[in-house]
Amino acid sequence: MLCGSDATIRDVEIKKLRAEIGLIRAQTENYQLENAKLKIQLEALKPHKKTGWNSLSLKEKSLTHRMIRSCNRGDARAVEYWTTKLGVAVNCKDDSNWTPVVRGCIIGSLDVVKILVEHKATLDGYDLETNGGRPAISWAARDRSLDVLKFFIEEIKLDVDTTDTFGSTPLIHASMNNEVEVVKYLLDARANPRVRGDEGKTAREWATDRKRNKPVHDYLLMFEFTQVLLRDFPEALAVLHGRIIEAAGGSS
Repeated sequence: MLCGSDATIRDVEIKKLRAEIGLIRAQTENYQLENAKLKIQLEALKPHKKTGWNSLSLKEKSLTHRMIRSCNRGDARAVEYWTTKLGVAVNCKDDSNWTPVVRGCIIGSLDVVKILVEHKATLDGYDLETNGGRPAISWAARDRSLDVLKFFIEEIKLDVDTTDTFGSTPLIHASMNNEVEVVKYLLDARANPRVRGDEGKTAREWATDRKRNKPVHDYLLMFEFTQVLLRDFPEALAVLHGRIIEAAGGSS
């Protein structure tokens, strides 16, 4: 056992060591803080590399504007010319961060969209700053571009339930814009009406919140009701279908 004096000496030594450790920790934290400040100052002094529209030369900006204008007019021949002859990037962005293929979707020009897709236009790569955070298929659904939408789903095989940066599907966009024919097509293409976007609403719930969207709301409600009947009462529906055919004098 340690005698009293030895124990006292040991306690003093322990206190000294703890004090030294605390000092080292404080110095380390202070060093890390100063180092972080210096890094921030150094980063601020570095020349920032221009990106996107600001990184383009005047000639590139001019060509990009012409390409986008051709897409807005639905001028497929001009788009082909800008792309193949003058080498304008198919995924270029204008000063509002819109790409040619989305411009083509918005005006519903299937010819323009097809040319851009042939030249490898990006359809699924997007972010919050590009094309309003929505992929091409969402814009086609929003703006009643049925031909383009069918091309995406039936020929390119894009996912009918593709979501944008807000978690909304093409069906939700069509519902928000009261596009009944688009909604019908998407449901026929097996779009999922139960998907909820980031705001927690389904396509029908978006239509419910907007009085002018009653046609879409009613169609979605009937669709959901029919799905329940098919799931829970398939035999009754088969009998009903047979009676309707019989009454019409036709054959199933």
